[in-house]
Amino acid sequence: MMSGGITIRGMGSLQDRWNSEIFREPLQGRWVERMLSDPEKNFSRGILKAKLEQVEEEILLEALRSMRGNRAKAAKVLGITERIIGLRIKKYRIDCRQFRTKM
Repeated sequence: MMSGGITIRGMGSLQDRWNSEIFREPLQGRWVERMLSDPEKNFSRGILKAKLEQVEEEILLEALRSMRGNRAKAAKVLGITERIIGLRIKKYRIDCRQFRTKM
């Protein structure tokens, strides 16, 4: 276990992320209810894959929010390339303009 955790600018430590609601949500309650609402569709993707995609999208949204929609800065914070962040933004159909603030 790391002491102090790794800090990503504007996002807090990874330990904080681990302790966040995303990771603590047990495999019960609303999440499982959604999975069970259409089991053929949802379980064909797999529970682990679905949960990992949910976490990936939340982290991506958080990075974009903290960088005010700037893809290049968000990619740098996350340690991925601009190409990869662009593909993820497309995958999750995220509109980066929603995070930009008018000055």
